[in-house]
Order: sequence, then structure tokens, then C-alpha cells
Amino acid sequence: MPIIWVKNELGTITNYEPAVVQYMVYSSVAEAQGSTVEVSLYKNNDLLNSEEVRYATGAWLSMDLTPYYEFVEDGVKENKFSLVCGSATKTLEFFIDDRGARDLSLVSQNRLRMSFDSMGRSNKEIRANRSKWTSKVNDYEATLSGFNWYTNGWMNDNNGMGSYLSVANGASVSFPLPILAGESAMAMNTNAAPWTFEIRFRVRNAKKFATLVTEIPKYRYTVLVNGVKVPNDLGQEKTLEEIAAIPNAEPMLDEDGNMVMNEANTTKKIVQTEKYVAMKFLNARNEGFAIGTQEAYFNTAGSTVNVKYKENEIINISFVIDRQNDALSIYLNGILSGVGSLSAITAISMESSVKFEINSKYCDFDLYKFRVYPMALPMPDIIHNYIADIKDVNIYDENQLTDVNDPTALDYHALVKYNTDHPSDPTMPYCVIDMTATSQGTDLPHYKGAKRAVRVEFTNPVADYLLNSGQITPLKYYTHCPSFTADNVELNVQGTSSQKYPRRNFKAKFKKSENWVYSNGELAEQPVNEAYTLASGDALSANWHVDHPTIGSNAFTWKIDYMESSGSYNTGFANLMGSGIYEKHPLEDLGNIGVDASAFRVNVYGFPMLVFHKTGEDTYTYIGRYNMNLDKSSNERYGFEVKKPQPFITW
Repeated sequence: MPIIWVKNELGTITNYEPAVVQYMVYSSVAEAQGSTVEVSLYKNNDLLNSEEVRYATGAWLSMDLTPYYEFVEDGVKENKFSLVCGSATKTLEFFIDDRGARDLSLVSQNRLRMSFDSMGRSNKEIRANRSKWTSKVNDYEATLSGFNWYTNGWMNDNNGMGSYLSVANGASVSFPLPILAGESAMAMNTNAAPWTFEIRFRVRNAKKFATLVTEIPKYRYTVLVNGVKVPNDLGQEKTLEEIAAIPNAEPMLDEDGNMVMNEANTTKKIVQTEKYVAMKFLNARNEGFAIGTQEAYFNTAGSTVNVKYKENEIINISFVIDRQNDALSIYLNGILSGVGSLSAITAISMESSVKFEINSKYCDFDLYKFRVYPMALPMPDIIHNYIADIKDVNIYDENQLTDVNDPTALDYHALVKYNTDHPSDPTMPYCVIDMTATSQGTDLPHYKGAKRAVRVEFTNPVADYLLNSGQITPLKYYTHCPSFTADNVELNVQGTSSQKYPRRNFKAKFKKSENWVYSNGELAEQPVNEAYTLASGDALSANWHVDHPTIGSNAFTWKIDYMESSGSYNTGFANLMGSGIYEKHPLEDLGNIGVDASAFRVNVYGFPMLVFHKTGEDTYTYIGRYNMNLDKSSNERYGFEVKKPQPFITW
């Protein structure tokens, strides 16, 4: 008789949290034969999942119950499962508690026009049921064709992603036009109404990775029409094929016999509508959207937006027609990845014969979910629906960091709470500029020379966690951006180039600050500008260390790069050059100079941090993602200044 061990009892968990049990199975017969055994997961005598496993001493296996347990709307609910191996059964019992749970339900469910979800489907269903798929709203029926229910049909991921409809090996599926009784096909006219289409899918076994959108250059040109010069107007550029099709036109040639024209900075996008298309919703004018083996597009008469993705990855794509803002958008896994404009006259009118169609000619297409809203979902709702699909509580919590009144800004209190609730998965470092204790008002300096004495609270939650969990030594912590607080820090606008932008670059000088102390570890509340011998015996020099144990600094530039916010051109490029290109500092070539030149840098060094402006007792305003950089006045870090008895060095 086989034996089943379970390592962890789940007890009570909250809605949507992962429910993974670790187990081990032993069968003397299987061990003697060197074979595997089948382990099955049941709920209420219904088979949910089966795995072929092999016994190995000390090797625990995992079974994910997350896709199968019942969520709770109010109170506590018991869930019972069974692990079965031959004649052995292990009962798994735990409770789901919704108190304090996250809301991972879809947004605006009362507005859904169609909603197809493959969760819980199986090829083991009776024949009459497995070939039916009904929308959860409005009872639309999908048409499934060519399924053998063995190499295609309802499959299970076995990795916590749930079940999906495998459209493969000659199978196809179509969905009707989402029109309610009493409406006409013109209800899909986007002049009258906005729409959102959301598809969760995966592409496998692609025959060829082909692009669906080809860009052809357009030209400014002059032609002769009945002997008269006719230049095209700005904005009316054409492709070579279109120029050749102008009625009664002859090309105007230069002295070398070449046509008079100049390539414009615009292109015409040509879309593929059949070949390498796996899913499409297109009318006779090729307006609508299509999904291929590695690319998807949304096409209208005046605009084409496309996005690319990888094979063998589960993808969420959202197509949004936003009439209020005349925008055509594509979101990839909740991220805005393409935007096009819709003119006032652009419409996508779908005939009643048009259907959403999926085929398996060019790849296997795994469909998890398909939803249609007769409204333009805003970005926060697109992100929320993506999180609801993947049921990831960590990403859900991260999404709560934004300000409810401004999705582009972060909420300070939500940030602090997130780091408290997720100590092992914290945010990037953040800094608070506290203006409440100054007599100069609460406004940040807005031009060079308008110095302010401010309180600075810098927190590095990643370094704090690594130190507190014993994963790094105190020396490593104190020499790599430790948390601190300081009063009367001199804050000034750095340079003049940022004075004209809504966000300025700042220079922060700590040399004359007060109460500049560490916030964590064995040196908590101890001055940063003093040297120490740590309990380990390691020596720590004075001032704040960014990346080196021997040389600290007390002046920094907080650079927002307002006109280039990726951080890749200024600080990012400097980091690449200093850390990846130069193997040694040029001073090391001067021979014995009496100092360790390897501690010097040839350029600035910096890292990203979030910055908040505190203007009241509990009032914090997010002002942006800055880079905390070594300032150019930090001569000791660049090798421009060496303490006596060595002389000043230039190179």
C-alpha cells in the first residue's frame, strides 16, 4: 500500500492567497520496479489534477490548490481536498477567510457584454457538456469545431494557471458578435460607443514567427498632371505604389532622370489578415484586431497599433477604443504598449456576419479568458483585471501604492504599509524632504541659490531587510546606502538647466547638518559623520557610503532627469562605464601615490529612489523618481583630493 506524507498543513488563509501543499509519496512496488506512481487531486469526488511522480528521499513535491479552492464573499469557508495514490488517501482540509482579503474580482461586472472563462473545464466532462461554452453573462454561445478532446480541448496547466481551451490540431472556435436582443450590428459602430476587448492566451508550437504589420515608407513628391506640376500637401504623403496610381500623372524627373521626391518621416502600415493569424475580429475593410504567432494589432482606416510578445508565455492583451479621448490602445499584461489616434470620422462598423474567430493553422492557441465591455476601461481597471486574472496578491498590493486621486503618483502611507506587510519583497529606497520644521516655508527651492534647511529621512527597505534577516554583514550594510535621518540639510537647486521644468534637480549637503544619524543596525542613532569599529572588528570610515567601504561622502545630487526619465542616459550610462568598462582608475597607473586608488571613481555613481515632499504633519506629496548620485564636489571619491601628508593630486 502506498504512503502519502504532507509536510505543511494550510490551516486558514485569506482569499486569493496561494494554497500550495508539499507532499511525498512512497510505493514499495514502484521503487522496486523503478517506476512512477500516479497521484491525483480530488474535490467532492471530482478529479481535478493528476501527476506522475517518483519517490526520492527528502525530495518534497508540490501540489497547487489555488485554482480549485472556493473563494469567500463573507465570513469563513471550509475547503476539503483529497490526495489519492492507489489505495492511499490523504485528506487536505483548510479554511478560507475573507476578512482583510483583497478584492480580486473583475471591475464593472454589471457592464460586461461577454465573458468566457475556461476555469474548471475538463475533457473528462460528458460529451454533451464539453463541446459547449457559454458566456457567464448574456448567455452567448461559442462554436467549437474540430476538437477530438484528446490532443486538444480542455487542458490543465498543472502550474497553478488553471485550465484552458487548447485550440490545436485542426480545431477552431468562434464567438458571436456581442449584440444584445433588440440591437443591430451598428451597435458595434465605434462612433456611437467605446469598447474594450480582453484576451488571456498563450501561443505554442508556432510554425513560423511572422510579423503581421509591415511598414512601408511614404514620400513627399511632385508629379505632372496634364503637364502641370502638382506637389502633394504636407500630411498627404504617399507610398510609391500610391503615387504610381495617381490618375493622369507622370513622374517629374530631375536632371539625373530620378523622380523628384523626398522620403517623409511617416510610413504606411500594411496588416496581414489571414496568414499567420491565429485570432481575428476583422470586417470586410480589415478593421478590427488580430493576434498572430508573435504579434497582435488593432487596425482602423486611419490608425494601426501593434505589439509583440513571446511564444510559450501566458499573455493578457487588452484592446481599447476610447472615444472620449479619440484613442486606440493596446495593453500587454496590464502595461500600456501602444497608442494610436482616432479621428472624429473613424469608425469600426461590424457586419452581423463578423465573428471572433480562432484557428490552429499556424500555431496552437491556448485560450484562458475572453471578455468584451461596451466601454473604454481606464488604465487602473485594465491593471486590476490583469491582477484578477493572475490572482497575484503581491502585485495587487503593489498596485495599491498609487494615489487614488492620481494614478501616476504614489501614496506615501500605502508605501510604508506595503513595506511593513512585505518585508521580504520591499520597494526601492525612498526619501522624505520634510519642510515642516523650517522657518522658510514649505516650498521646495525652485531656482539655484534659493537654499533651504530641511529634514531628510532616507529609507532603504531592501538593505534593512537583508541586514535584519542576517543575509548581509553590518559592514556591507553601512557601506551600501544605509537608512538615515538628518536635520538642517542644505538643499539647493543643482545647476540651472532644471529650473524651467516642473521638477528640479537638487543638491543636498550634509557637512553642516545636525543629527545626521543611522536608522538601523548596531549603529542606530549614531552619527553618520564619524568613524567606527564595528562589533565584527571591521573599520567604517566617516560619512555616508554609497558603494565603497573606505571613502564616504557628505554631498549628493538628486537628479530627476525630467526630460529623460528612463535613467539610462545620465546616471545609467555613468554606472555602466564606471562599473562595467573601467577595470581600474587612471591614478593606479601613476605608481605609488600612497593611497588605494581602486576606491576612486572616474564618473558619478547613483541609484534610483522615490522622493516625497512633506508639507504638513501628515501631508506627503510624491514628486518623482530621482537618482541619488555622488555629487561632482565629492573630490575624495574621484581622486582629486587626498588627505595630508599626501599632496593634492591632479590627473
